[in-house]
Amino acid sequence: MRKQANGSGLKKLKEKYTQELQELNKSKPKDKGDEGLLENLARLNAQLGVSRDSLVCPLSDTADYQKELQSRLSDLKGELKAKTTEIERLGPDLKAKSKAVDAIDSKVDKLETTVNAADDGVFKAFCKEIKVASIREYEDVQLKMMSEENEKMAEFVVQQNRIGHQYVSSSRVTERGL
Repeated sequence: MRKQANGSGLKKLKEKYTQELQELNKSKPKDKGDEGLLENLARLNAQLGVSRDSLVCPLSDTADYQKELQSRLSDLKGELKAKTTEIERLGPDLKAKSKAVDAIDSKVDKLETTVNAADDGVFKAFCKEIKVASIREYEDVQLKMMSEENEKMAEFVVQQNRIGHQYVSSSRVTERGL
């Protein structure tokens, strides 16, 4: 409703400015004031076009558009109901599997604790000698050092290859120059 009022208001303004423009054209030659009116007229025409476009319904008839929306709403409600039913059907199975996973995680934690205790007993003297809390800490440090060493070695090989290629290229240039 507001858009219609806005559209009719724009039409009235357009007619007013058009009439003023025609009167000015009759009475005197164009000047700066006329350009302002022309700009206002162009702006109002653009606003009128936008207002008309926003009033146009995607379907030719509003009743058809409402029917289409109702149909889409019904389809979405049906889809929601199907998903809800599926969730309700799978809920107990999900809970049972979740409990089974929790039980397995608990067993794994217990086994890990047992293995760690056994490792600590076996490597106790070694850990005291190298002043680390546990063998796992030592392994973590060693793994990090090995990873860094491998990375540096890869960088070294790339640099070595680059220098080798530069040497070969410069040798070829030198041979051609002789």
